[in-house]
Amino acid sequence: MLISGETDVTLAFISTQTKYMEATDILLKPSSENGLKKESIVRLSKLATIDKDLAIGRLGRIGGRDIKQVNKNLIQILDLVN
Repeated sequence: MLISGETDVTLAFISTQTKYMEATDILLKPSSENGLKKESIVRLSKLATIDKDLAIGRLGRIGGRDIKQVNKNLIQILDLVN
């Protein structure tokens, strides 16, 4: 997952190690849209901001329902008011 600014991007780690899923992680099933080969989790508790030039490119995209859940969970993790 990617949140983009002018010079930096904020990334959430994605892992196939679903046995370590936390309450705020999002489970993704493989699809042609997201490009995943195996069931994976978006680790929202594992965020990193890097220079945009270090990002190789987009490998896939997650759908609207999953994006809504990501937003909801980020609001919870970051203790933001919706």
